[in-house]
Amino acid sequence: MTNKKDISTMRNKVLKFIVDKNPNGVDINLLKKYVEGINNGDLDIILSDLEQSKIISIRIFENPTDVSRKRKIIELINKDAYPKTDTMIIGDREFPRFLHGDLVGAEDMNEVLIALSEYTKSMETRINDIAQDMTKEFWNKLITIFGVMLSIFALIIKFTTYQSNIAFETFSFWNLLLINSAQLIPTSIVLLFLVITLRLFFKNS
Repeated sequence: MTNKKDISTMRNKVLKFIVDKNPNGVDINLLKKYVEGINNGDLDIILSDLEQSKIISIRIFENPTDVSRKRKIIELINKDAYPKTDTMIIGDREFPRFLHGDLVGAEDMNEVLIALSEYTKSMETRINDIAQDMTKEFWNKLITIFGVMLSIFALIIKFTTYQSNIAFETFSFWNLLLINSAQLIPTSIVLLFLVITLRLFFKNS
């Protein structure tokens, strides 16, 4: 059995879900999906409490062609005491909600399905754009890191190869620094140009 605090929290969630669907009734199976982690015993306690408090009513609907198939519908007793939502929004389009007792035409359903299809396509396009942007950014960063590592490695090889051909005793420190810099600058420029070119390529691709 769930403790009283958790039961109270679940009760609030159950009641909120029922109120959000007002003035329509709610199938008990929808309640089970909405209140995550609730078991049948706790739900029975909550519904019994709400029913005894004259907040909800519970009706059983039988399928005339299959009497074993029954639906338990929960609805508010005093519907006017709670807010009602008469419309629903799909993307940037607003539609009237389908309420119990309404005569819903085929074109009403068609319009909702068309709006849902358009919204789904727009979301797919948006997700693809975000994924492409993230992929480009990833490759840009990877190319930059690779370019920096390659540059450092190339400079080290260039420096050590050139140093081996120099007689250190014949040059002062500053002369060595100047000579090495003059030798390394062309290589650095080429590598920098390579990194920038790769970044521009992946940015515009």
